[in-house]
Amino acid sequence: MLKQSKKVIWVLQGIHPGDNAQARALASRIDGEVICKDLKFNRLYRLPNLVLGASTLSLNAISRQGLLPPWPDLVIATGKRSVPAARWIKRQARGQTRIVQLGRPCAPLSAFDLVITTPQYGLPSAANVIEVPLPFVMPRKEDLTEQEFWRAKWAGLRRPLIAVAIGNAKPPLMIGQRETRLLGRQLNQLA
Repeated sequence: MLKQSKKVIWVLQGIHPGDNAQARALASRIDGEVICKDLKFNRLYRLPNLVLGASTLSLNAISRQGLLPPWPDLVIATGKRSVPAARWIKRQARGQTRIVQLGRPCAPLSAFDLVITTPQYGLPSAANVIEVPLPFVMPRKEDLTEQEFWRAKWAGLRRPLIAVAIGNAKPPLMIGQRETRLLGRQLNQLA
């Protein structure tokens, strides 16, 4: 009996550390050899993904040189900028590479094998779209220490506790001073 080789997973890393952490966290949960590919972009990344298509046009020369066969079994990528490269890899692999895109791809959902998104992006329901309520990065050791600090600080507070998570202001959900004040009033009423 032949021993099956480990699947190869490429994580396309871009400019946002939080996005990169999400992609690595997902890859770490899959049995396979994980290879992180750091992508650097030129000015063409500003073009819509519909214009860029499945291409490496928006990558700088060094990043393009890092995308060579053998092609991976799976590509995990996040954000708009990685989409053309992920699609290009799948095309080069003649469809043998699967793409998992995290977040909002800014491209037709049918271009991906799986899209894992969160509610703020408002993606339509589709067979290849999974909406998760929150990001799934596991806490780091430093985070666990901070959690213990707050757990002790809040130990004497009346229950239930109310928590609000606010992320970065990105379309379609933007939060400014007006929205922050409104949220504060609504939380005070809830409390």
